Amino acid sequence: MFSSRYMVLFLALLGFDLLLKWWAQTSLSMVFGLQVFPGFSLQLVHNAGAAYGIFLGQRFFLCAVGILFVGIVWWYRHSLATNLLTRLGLVCLLAGAAGNLLNRLMLGYVIDYVDIGLFPVFNLADVVIDLGIGFFILDLIVSRHEAQG
Repeated sequence: MFSSRYMVLFLALLGFDLLLKWWAQTSLSMVFGLQVFPGFSLQLVHNAGAAYGIFLGQRFFLCAVGILFVGIVWWYRHSLATNLLTRLGLVCLLAGAAGNLLNRLMLGYVIDYVDIGLFPVFNLADVVIDLGIGFFILDLIVSRHEAQG
């Protein structure tokens, strides 16, 4: 499943996520957002919880869940990755989860920086996780369509 091209994609997504988080940490303010255009700004947020602020301050729990998730997905990657869409989904899930997990382990919080006003502030790892879920949903749709016709 993890041929060299998937490993390169994983490392590229993880590396770009960590690079953007480093940039946000060193360049953005926690007080004043940098408005890119109306409805989209960049602002530094130290997220000590999970999505939408749940499990706030539960670093040990969130790290344990992250390590368990990454470990299980890695262990079962061969049986889970049956085609291109599921392979891409797994790579995205692993890269996003690893990026946020590394922040939690090293800093005690996740660095978020994208503010679009509709959602809590988020980062590239969150987008990559959502993209991975999207690949799995697309695989379900394609598989169902192929099974029907």
